[in-house]
Amino acid sequence: MRKLGLALMIANLVGAVVVTLWPFAFDLRPAAIARKWAHVEWVLYYRDDAGRVIIDRDLVLNLALLFPLGAGFAWWRVRRTWLLGWALGLGIVTATALEAAQLLTPHRVTQLADVWRNALGCVIGALLGAALRRRWPPSA
Repeated sequence: MRKLGLALMIANLVGAVVVTLWPFAFDLRPAAIARKWAHVEWVLYYRDDAGRVIIDRDLVLNLALLFPLGAGFAWWRVRRTWLLGWALGLGIVTATALEAAQLLTPHRVTQLADVWRNALGCVIGALLGAALRRRWPPSA
């Protein structure tokens, strides 16, 4: 199960890079990056006109993006101590790297909300992965 977990993590990382950065058209000029930085969406969550928090397709997709990374991490990791903390850290680092890379693309929007959504998806994946691992423990 450890090899399957590692394979799932690698596949998810590759998939996340493709999904978030495709078509890989980067603009590395400092002026272009500064323009993108000026348009970063720093809000943690979005509200509708009535002030209610919006639960939309973007929220669901962001939760799902790193869900396999968390599940694979739970299967790959031998020790269960601090699993959720490590999964949260892995999700935050990965999501932050993906969002920072979007600063280099002219066609993507960098959003702070995506970082916590992706990280939460990673943690939820780790919870499910740990539950499955308890149900079917790895053989020696």
